[in-house]
Amino acid sequence: MNGNFPVEGMTCAACAVSLETYLKSSLPLHSIAVNYTTQSVAINFDESLVTLAKIQEKAEDIGYKIIGIQDSSESILYQKNKEKSDHLQLKRRFWIGVVFTLPIFIISMFFMDIIPAEHTLLLALSLPVIFYSGKPFYISAWKKIKHKQTNMDTLVALSTGIAFGYSTIITLLEFLNPHLHYHVYFESATVIITLILLGKYLEEIAKQSTSASIRELLQLQPQIANVIRNGETISLPIKEIIPGDLIITLPGDVIPVDGKIKQGIAHINESNLSGEAIPVSKTKGDKVYASTINLDGTLKIIAHEVGNQTVLAAIVRSVETALNSKPPIQQTADKIAGIFTPIVLGIAVLSASIWWISGDITLAYTSLINVLIIACPCALGLATPTALIVGIGEGAKKGILFKDAEALENLHRTTDVVFDKTGTLTVGAPTVINHWLNTSINPIDWTALLLAETQSNHPIAKAVVAFITPQLPNTDPEVLEELREIPGKGLQINYKKTNYKVGSIGWIQELNIAINKDQNNFITSQIDQGLTLVFFIRGRQLEALETMEILAIFSISDKIKPDAHTSLNALKSLGITTHLLTGDTQQSADSVALQLQILHTKAKALPQEKLTYIQNLQKTKKFVTMVGDGINDAPSLAQANVGVAMGAGTPVAIETAQITLRNSELNQFIQAIILSKKTFSTINQNLFWAFFYNLLAIPIAAGVLIPINGFVLNPIIAGAAMSFSSLSVLGNSLFLKFKIKQLLKPSKFA
Repeated sequence: MNGNFPVEGMTCAACAVSLETYLKSSLPLHSIAVNYTTQSVAINFDESLVTLAKIQEKAEDIGYKIIGIQDSSESILYQKNKEKSDHLQLKRRFWIGVVFTLPIFIISMFFMDIIPAEHTLLLALSLPVIFYSGKPFYISAWKKIKHKQTNMDTLVALSTGIAFGYSTIITLLEFLNPHLHYHVYFESATVIITLILLGKYLEEIAKQSTSASIRELLQLQPQIANVIRNGETISLPIKEIIPGDLIITLPGDVIPVDGKIKQGIAHINESNLSGEAIPVSKTKGDKVYASTINLDGTLKIIAHEVGNQTVLAAIVRSVETALNSKPPIQQTADKIAGIFTPIVLGIAVLSASIWWISGDITLAYTSLINVLIIACPCALGLATPTALIVGIGEGAKKGILFKDAEALENLHRTTDVVFDKTGTLTVGAPTVINHWLNTSINPIDWTALLLAETQSNHPIAKAVVAFITPQLPNTDPEVLEELREIPGKGLQINYKKTNYKVGSIGWIQELNIAINKDQNNFITSQIDQGLTLVFFIRGRQLEALETMEILAIFSISDKIKPDAHTSLNALKSLGITTHLLTGDTQQSADSVALQLQILHTKAKALPQEKLTYIQNLQKTKKFVTMVGDGINDAPSLAQANVGVAMGAGTPVAIETAQITLRNSELNQFIQAIILSKKTFSTINQNLFWAFFYNLLAIPIAAGVLIPINGFVLNPIIAGAAMSFSSLSVLGNSLFLKFKIKQLLKPSKFA
C-alpha cells in the first residue's frame, strides 16, 4: 500500500528525522519519507506484514499522530483546519509567554534586588510560561527520551528546565533562609521559550507561504458540477460524477473533469496545467481537462476521467511524490541533523565540566545553558525541504513536473543533452514548409484539391489541407465527380469535368510529366534538405491525348518548433553540449542539425542504438539528460541520468521519465534547468549558513572567548540567535520564489 498521510506533533525539522528513523527501524516498511515542511509522511508498506493502525500506534509512542486520510479533497480540508487550529494555539501560547515574560525581563534587567520578594514574584510569573507556553517542548522531549531519541525539543527542554529548576530551588532555599541570596535565571528560561515561540510563529507563516503554490494546485478542481441526468440539469459533488456523465460548463466556469466536448465552442485557459497563458480554442471532439477555465462559451462535455483519474490528480500525485522524496543532499543533511543533538549534549556537558573543574560554577551553568540553546538543528533540517518545496511548486505552476526531488537536484548537473527529433525538436506532425505554384492555378483547382485531401486520413493530406484552407474560407460544397486512390502513388480526381492528380515524385516520373527548369530547381533544393514532395497536377483533353501540367509542388516536413533555436542557443550559453538521435533518414537529421547547429547527430537509430549512444556518453563521465516523447525513447529516458518527456508524448515515455514538460515546449526545458540551478544554489547557501552558524556559535556559547577577552554569552542572546538562524534559512528560501519568478518570466524565453 502506498499512502501520503498528514502528521501531527512535529515541531521542528529534526522531528521529521526522528519519526522517520524510529518507524523505519521498528516496522517492516518498504519505504518512508517524512516531510516537516508539508507536515506529512509518505509510506509504502505491505498490509499483510503491518497495518496502518500499527504504524499510527508506533508514531504515537514517540509523540506524533499520523492521520489516516488519503483522499486529496479530505486531506486539503483537514490540513486547512489543522493549520488554522495550530496557528491559533501557537499564537495563544506565544502571547501568554509575552505577557508574563515581559515583566520578568524588566525586573531582572532593570530592577534587580529592588522589589521585595523579587525571586518569589519571578517564580510566580514564570509558571504560566513554563507550564503552558513551554508545555509542548517538555512533553515532546520526554517522549523522545523514553525511546532514547533526541531532537530540538530536547535542547529547549533541558536548557529551560535546568534554568527554571535551579532558580526554583534557590527561591525555595531563600524562602527558608532569608539571609541566602544567589542569582536566578527565570528571565533566561522564560525569554528563551518566548523567543523560540516567536521564531516558530514566524516560521509557520513563512512555511505556509513556501507551500502556498502546492495548496493552490490541490484546490484548483471545483467541488460541484452541473450534470445532465434523465434530461434534467442537477448540481452534484465531484465525487458522484461517473464516466459518461454529460457536464455543462458556462463562461467563467472551471471545468470539473477530463473529457471531450460534445457540443459548443469556447476558448479554454489551460495555464493551470500547461503554464501557457494564451487561451486555446476548443470545439466538438476536442479534449478538455479538469481545473482549466471556460472563458467564453457554453460547453457540453462527456466525462471520461473523473476524481483521481484526471490529469490534475496525476499532477497532484507527482508533486506530492516529489515533495516527499529526498535527494542525496537532503539525505546527508538529515543524517547530520539526526546525530547533531547528541553531539551538542556532549559538548554542553564537556564545557560545563571544564568550567566546574576550574572552579567557576556560574560559568559552568551558563555555558551548559548556552550550548543547549544556541545549537539549533532546525536551520540544518529546514535548509533543503523549504527550498525544494518552492522549486517544485513553482515548477508545477509553470507546467514542469518533477517526479522526485532527485530529478530536480540532478538536472542542474547536466553536461550533455540528447534530443529525439520528432515531437521534441519538431512539432511531431507533417507541415507544408515550402511550395511552388503555377500562375495558371485558380480557385476551382484549389477547391478540387481541398475536397480530395479532406477525405483522406493520411498525415500528409492533413498538412496540405492545413495549408490551403486559409485560402478558401468558403469551400464549394459540391462533391467530387470521382475520387480514386492509387496505392503507393496518390489520388486521382475528377471535378467539374477536369482531371486532377495528387501524388508523389515517383508517380510524376512514371507519368513522364514535363518538368521545367524553375520546377526542377525547386525540386532539387527540397530533396537536398530531406523534404517530402507532393505534386498537384491538372490534366486537359486535347483530341485523343491528355496533356498534364504541374499546378503546385508542396514540400512537406516535420517543422522545427518555434522555440527550438532560442532554446538550443540557451543550452550552449550554459556550456551544455547537444546531440540529436533519430530514427529518421540521414538527410532529415542533417537538415534539422544544420538549422539548429547541433554537431553530434545519429540518424536511423533504433531504440537499442539510442540506448548504447547514451551509455557511451556516460562512460566518458558525461552527465546526460535525454529529452524525448515516443515509445522508442523509453529505454533512453530510463538510461539517462535525467529523463525528460514531452507532455504530448506517449504514456510510456511520460511514465519512464523523471520530468514531464506539460506543454511540450523546449523553453520549458530551459526553465527547468534554470529552476534546478537556482534551487540548489539556494540549498547550498542555506546549508552553508546553517553549518557556519553552528561552527561559530557553539564555541562562543561554550565560553571559548572568556580566557581571551572575558566575553560571556547571555542565554537570552543565545535564544535569539537560535531563532534567527532558522528564520534566515526560511527567508532565503522564500526569496528563491521571487528569483524564480523573475528568471522564468515569459519575455526571457520569447
